[in-house]
Amino acid sequence: GLGSEAQDERARFNWVGYRANVELRGRFWRQTQLELGAGYRYRRFGDDITDDDDRLTIPEALDQGLFSELPPGYEDGYSIFVQRARFTLDSRPSRPAPGTGIKGTAMYELAFDLRDGPAQQLWVRWGGSLAAYADVSGNQHVVGVQISASAVEALAGEVPFTELPQLSGNGPLRGFLGGYLRGESEFSVLVDYHWPVWVWLDATLHVAVGNVYDGRWDGFSLPNMRLSAGIGLAAVNQRDHFFEFLVGFGTETFEDGAELESVRVLFGGVREF
Repeated sequence: GLGSEAQDERARFNWVGYRANVELRGRFWRQTQLELGAGYRYRRFGDDITDDDDRLTIPEALDQGLFSELPPGYEDGYSIFVQRARFTLDSRPSRPAPGTGIKGTAMYELAFDLRDGPAQQLWVRWGGSLAAYADVSGNQHVVGVQISASAVEALAGEVPFTELPQLSGNGPLRGFLGGYLRGESEFSVLVDYHWPVWVWLDATLHVAVGNVYDGRWDGFSLPNMRLSAGIGLAAVNQRDHFFEFLVGFGTETFEDGAELESVRVLFGGVREF
């Protein structure tokens, strides 16, 4: 499902996609940087899964009443051009200097359909975050607090479900599988702690609350948030190629009892090139 009331009703689907990106990245004071990019994204969805998989496809789940409608973009897929910008102000010096400092980000993304033009499908996505970090030992034992929010608004047509903001996966609520929490807007508060355990590895611990919402944070409240927590290992200062091991969990919303809803074990490789 989509939005804050998404339930653990799962259905299978397959997709085929392509993407190409061009990015310009400029580094300024300390770890402050500006990123400008443009790209092409293509994706088609289907329900052609193996015969020995007895889990429901999305159309079958819809027929059985588990979902009220198909996810936006599922039937026709999408072929879009995207332009984006991200500015990060980060006062923390590079390691091995102490990791105390503040970090703020602002991002913007505009996407439109290449088949029928912007009049048929056009959306804008925007958001940002603010974080503060304290190196309690002066030797990379760092406690951080981050508040983040983002939203997407369809100016024409609808936003495909795989292009909606999400909190799960590599997002702040990492105890949930990628794609589990998607909505038209999101908000989260993350508290994390990392400390060195080897020359190339940090141990990490996180606790976060937040959720995704319909519209511009419709139904936003503390009871309508979920909890995520986890512990793991991550490579030190690896922006593109990284190693990561994580054990995490996520819960239902607090108003639904915050019962355990997701357990995630991650053994990771490359995030991007």
